[in-house]
Amino acid sequence: MLLIVLFALQLDWLPSAGHGELRHFLLPALTLALSLSAVGVRVVREATWQVVNAGYYQWGAQKGLAPATLLHRHGLRNLLGTPVLTWFGMQFV
Repeated sequence: MLLIVLFALQLDWLPSAGHGELRHFLLPALTLALSLSAVGVRVVREATWQVVNAGYYQWGAQKGLAPATLLHRHGLRNLLGTPVLTWFGMQFV
């Protein structure tokens, strides 16, 4: 409802109702994308927190690896593990 008020009534960028043209589908698509992206950000954030607090990640930091190298070698491989991959797979289906 807030997106309708903002984009359709106040800014007059998108129509609030209708069908047939691409601009009629933008507001519902934006609404669905925003709601799903909020959950996705939380899933990725929690997985990142678990990886950063893991012993192997902290060991790599103490070893003196550069942050980019540490993220690539130890972070991304384990970050894209079960929770993140499962969530994105379910959303894709």
